[in-house]
Amino acid sequence: MAQYVPDIQERLRSQYEEFEEEQIADVAMQPRSKAIALRNETRWRFERADARSGYILYNASLTYHTTAYTDFEEFVPEIVKGFSTVAEIAGISRMHRIGLRYVDLIADQGNAPLEDYIDAQLRGFELDGVTEKISQYVVSGATVMGQILFRATKGVLDAALPPDLLPLVLKPVRMPDPNKRSLFLDTDHFIEGAESMPRIEQLEQFLRELKKPIASAFKRAISDKAVKEWK
Repeated sequence: MAQYVPDIQERLRSQYEEFEEEQIADVAMQPRSKAIALRNETRWRFERADARSGYILYNASLTYHTTAYTDFEEFVPEIVKGFSTVAEIAGISRMHRIGLRYVDLIADQGNAPLEDYIDAQLRGFELDGVTEKISQYVVSGATVMGQILFRATKGVLDAALPPDLLPLVLKPVRMPDPNKRSLFLDTDHFIEGAESMPRIEQLEQFLRELKKPIASAFKRAISDKAVKEWK
């Protein structure tokens, strides 16, 4: 992939002006062996000047991420632009995995507690003699298109994202208050290794279909009060 990076950078630089090449440490377990292999993997970051949106390119994957999400109609063209650019320059015609992941932060609003904004089933329950730090509700299952993983994590959160997405290289727009309880709604919907994996030109269509169960899960997870106030 390295040989294509200069051309990819040139194509994206009008909007994604910032560029960084990094070496990322990785740990690999060898099958049927107690040996642990340490290796470095190169990745390339293309980011907007405000450091709130960008692409991360590896040898075998591309991720578009943002902390300044507005709506899907503005979000999806940026995904398509990045993948189409890399596919055209590197000669890629088909993908092996495609997914969307949304992480929403919900917190107290003024005098209204967090619980007023989430569905009753996500509020949990108290254990006698226990001061809650973290509670989590998880659903994993299959959809018509692929696999979905929904996680609602409630407690005193001290980072902008769930642990597996750290460190955050973008500038956060919101951070949890470490003195109050907050909730991450984390929904990951993806297709992997299917016979009907989309070609690059079908990407937008598949992204729109992947979004539907994520939107449904979000609506199910929030309260009527949240719907009225966040319109």
